[in-house]
Amino acid sequence: MRNTNAIVYHGFPVRGEKFLLPPDTTSLDPKTKREVTICNLFINHKLSVNEIIRVLDEDYGHIVNVLLNSRVVDDRRQRHDGPPEGIERRRSGELARRLVPRPRFYPSTKL
Repeated sequence: MRNTNAIVYHGFPVRGEKFLLPPDTTSLDPKTKREVTICNLFINHKLSVNEIIRVLDEDYGHIVNVLLNSRVVDDRRQRHDGPPEGIERRRSGELARRLVPRPRFYPSTKL
């Protein structure tokens, strides 16, 4: 069950209100620096994913993966541990066999 008090930015459940930057970003490699920038823009500056795409010329999937892998946002996909609640709509094998019409074969007649 989802926490109703969760903070949500632009449709993503956020884990915290602030993103703490490393003290010295100049020593970071370019890939890590880009990931820190994405997280900083999303959390601290409250830019949407579409705004980050425009500013950094990144692709949507990469930005979402960075936010997920950095544990800035929670996964918003639904998880179902069991079967859905309600009426089972699949038919059992025996019932399905009875409902499917069988092909009719007619004996051939010799002329």
